[in-house]
Amino acid sequence: DAMRYRAAKGDTPEAALSMAKGMVDFLATNAANGSPLKQHMQEQQTLMGTVGDYYLQHEFLEIYNEPCYFETFVNRAREQGLAYLSEAEVNTIYLSNLGGELAQQLLNECGNDQVAIEQYMDYLRNRAFRQTLLVHDSRKPSIRYNTPLNTWMALHYEGRYALKPDTAHDFSTRSGAGAHLPLPWHKAVASALTAASPATLNAATLLSVAQACDTQVSMNDLCQMLSQQHQGNALRISCVAIDAAAAPSAKPQTDAFNVAHAQAFKNTYKQAQFVNCWHEHTKFFDPYAVVLAQCDGIKADSDLDNPRKIELQLAYQYGLMVA
Repeated sequence: DAMRYRAAKGDTPEAALSMAKGMVDFLATNAANGSPLKQHMQEQQTLMGTVGDYYLQHEFLEIYNEPCYFETFVNRAREQGLAYLSEAEVNTIYLSNLGGELAQQLLNECGNDQVAIEQYMDYLRNRAFRQTLLVHDSRKPSIRYNTPLNTWMALHYEGRYALKPDTAHDFSTRSGAGAHLPLPWHKAVASALTAASPATLNAATLLSVAQACDTQVSMNDLCQMLSQQHQGNALRISCVAIDAAAAPSAKPQTDAFNVAHAQAFKNTYKQAQFVNCWHEHTKFFDPYAVVLAQCDGIKADSDLDNPRKIELQLAYQYGLMVA
């Protein structure tokens, strides 16, 4: 509201945004030390230094911007014949991420009402942004939050694990989440996933890896691990296999779209957004574009025009390469 109040004095979108930013700076500088307002405004200053003006225009200066509580949103959706399914980032819906005692308190309070649980978690996390998935109300009876074994076994998994220093069982993951893997077969599965990343491995392959380490591992054991890792945001899951090269090859190749995109951006000294095998935008500066534009699977690595000797390992790590 404060940003929009001052932005009204601007006669162009650019001037309005500049004045809105100035209001945040004014409040961050002059609010009482130690006050919630000062802390919040300083957080907004940090945000504004990391995102583009297009985002700030949309997030703060839209004409129609009416936030509401999650429960209100779901009730409005219900009036249109829709029902709540989940969030796009599925790991955020699991109570297990809050800790056992707190999770039990919420279960006692809310029962199996997922909407009520989500509203409580919004309060706890001070959450202000969601990516909610809805289904037609007729599908609601078929929603199951406890995924059956046959579903876990039909999916494909991607994860990247690195053992934390001075630990034997604690790992960091691609998402930044931690993972505790106390058993040797846990570590074997994590190692296989890491070696394949950013490509996926199917559950049958992972079961073979686990049983090669410990013949007593059952399908149920594996699925329990996969479920826990997914809930902790350590794993990405796909309904289909995701293919990508995990390590540099003699004749590096990205897909045709990224080659064309790289050719358009090379020598412009701008930041280009490429699309990886997970349909995510990955930003690289011009020197990468110069090299990626040549990665057609025909030229050998040694034949690429690479005056800055850019290491392509990063492109493989981000899932931009197919060979």
